[in-house]
Amino acid sequence: MKEKPFTSINEQIELLQRRGVQTDDTTRRLLMMEGYYPVVNGYKAPFIDHPATDKAGDDRYLPGTSFDDIYDLFSFDRKLRELTFHYLLRIEALIENVCTYTFTESHQGASSYLARENYATRREYGEIGLRRYDENLDKLMRSFCDAIDRPKNDAVAYYRESYGFVPLWVLMRTLTFGTTEHFFNLMSRRDQTCICKYIAETVGNPFCGKKQLAPIKARRAIDVLVKYRNLCAHDERLYCASIDKRNPVDFFGCVKYASRFMTLGDYLEFLEGIARLVDQYSEKGEILRHLLNSTGFGEFAETELPKMAVAMEA
Repeated sequence: MKEKPFTSINEQIELLQRRGVQTDDTTRRLLMMEGYYPVVNGYKAPFIDHPATDKAGDDRYLPGTSFDDIYDLFSFDRKLRELTFHYLLRIEALIENVCTYTFTESHQGASSYLARENYATRREYGEIGLRRYDENLDKLMRSFCDAIDRPKNDAVAYYRESYGFVPLWVLMRTLTFGTTEHFFNLMSRRDQTCICKYIAETVGNPFCGKKQLAPIKARRAIDVLVKYRNLCAHDERLYCASIDKRNPVDFFGCVKYASRFMTLGDYLEFLEGIARLVDQYSEKGEILRHLLNSTGFGEFAETELPKMAVAMEA
């Protein structure tokens, strides 16, 4: 197996220069702060000169590319990820709370969430486009039991030791958004419909009507939001992200799905944050401005914000 030798910051700068990247006095500091791999390997793609790369056998960059251009894209994506994660965490809390409330309202036994008869039938599960009913219900039960048997916080341990059971609203705080997604998917159709109704009433968003948030559409929306939430949490590229090969959803699709779980005020605030980032980084140079426009960010900010401003005034 071929090893990757250690390269000093000076060697990294020399490598960039040989490949056609302009550097300056700030390059050393930025490479030391952030690392070559996350910045260059993570964000070089739009700046690669493909014919020259094919000819040379290693990376060659488009004429005029500077390290600052690559770093600015890295920085834009980081701030976009932080902004998006902020709102996805709010959505995660909303979905978790409404799912927990609805289930405990319908099934009020102390450990009713461990009773398989309180969940969807195999037919209901299939009707929202899902398979492996038994396998996924078993997995959900194991997630609950593991969280009780190996508590991650004092509250779970307290209820288990003091009362012999753990309320669902205590347990859910220790589980992942992915587990909440499985929980929703496995709920009865009646419970799912109540969840959609409660979310629509809670956020009061006209873009979140009952037809838009029917169980099958809510299932798809939550699936997308879980994937993008995890992408943000693990510092993966966001600006050019796309999930699901069969039915791809890009960042703008994620934002549209997120709007169904947000108040008008929060959604407008989210869009304004995206627009400010686009404006801020478009001013850093023609290359980045062109890149942001070519990936749809300029158009998105210009079209979505006015729509939401009108909706806020209505």
